[in-house]
Amino acid sequence: MKRTLLAASLLLAVSTAYADTQPTAFTYQGNLTANGQPANGTFDLTFKLFGTATGSDQIGSDINIAAFPVVNGHFTTDLDFPGVFSGQERWLEASVGGQPLLPRQPVNSVPVAQYALNGVVGPTGPTGATGPTGATGASGATGSMGPTGATGPTGMTGATGSTGIGIVGATGPTGATGAGVAGSTGPTGPTGGTGPSGPGARQIVFTANVTGNGPAYTVGGYRYTPTCTVTKSGSTTTASTVLQFTTLNGQTHSIYGTHEDQANDAGTISLSTDNFHALTGTHSYSWIGAGLLTRSYYFLTFVDNQGGVQQITMRLSANGNTTVPANESRCMLEAVIIPAT
Repeated sequence: MKRTLLAASLLLAVSTAYADTQPTAFTYQGNLTANGQPANGTFDLTFKLFGTATGSDQIGSDINIAAFPVVNGHFTTDLDFPGVFSGQERWLEASVGGQPLLPRQPVNSVPVAQYALNGVVGPTGPTGATGPTGATGASGATGSMGPTGATGPTGMTGATGSTGIGIVGATGPTGATGAGVAGSTGPTGPTGGTGPSGPGARQIVFTANVTGNGPAYTVGGYRYTPTCTVTKSGSTTTASTVLQFTTLNGQTHSIYGTHEDQANDAGTISLSTDNFHALTGTHSYSWIGAGLLTRSYYFLTFVDNQGGVQQITMRLSANGNTTVPANESRCMLEAVIIPAT
């Protein structure tokens, strides 16, 4: 590691009133670098005083300072070599960790100056009298005009003048009524269109009693499509009735209600509950009968996501009896919608 010590300044300690009693210590400030960078840490420092720049004529004793802090390459310490300054020039050699930092630094002006006085320093003289006041300077140029001040408040309103004197003129006579013939009555306007049905009015949606697809019907955000189908396999004829409803405009719907199923008009009626939430797309109700007559009755409430409500009653019939004549229908769907809102 390369270390370089640079003496920034040599300062004499504060003097006393008499030169022959001045302290011999002085302040030493230095810069220390390691590998070309300002050093940081603690270092063992040694200081020696010589009578020449390169000789071995050491004067006085060594000053050793162990673990002295160095911050960003800077350090400051007081050095004291008592009785060695007698007016001759001296040379200071510093070592870091036992390694001398050459060349030696001359100590020539400030510490030697403690012997420049030979007598007692006299007391400080009294303060001199205050001198006379100088003449008044010339007046400066006139400044520019300041801004116009704000407008003052409005003065009080003056007193109201007296009312003038005069005579009111007489009222003139009423004019005669104008003559004229009343106009004839205008023609009667056209009859308005029929208003909508009141709340709760029954609407027959459709009656499909033929084989195939029935007409589609749209009401209240739903499209209803009935389908009747007859198939025969061997001696068995099967008839199915299907009702499909499709939600429109991307709405979400829910269905609540019940339906009853009965076979051959005389069998046991079975009751079921319909409770479907958040339905979208297409949903179907269907009944299939094979070799017999079956019916289903639906009593449902449809609710869309905007609160629209409608009630629908449906009867789905399917006749799979092989004895039904060809000209008679084998499946039928009847639906009645009652708007609830």
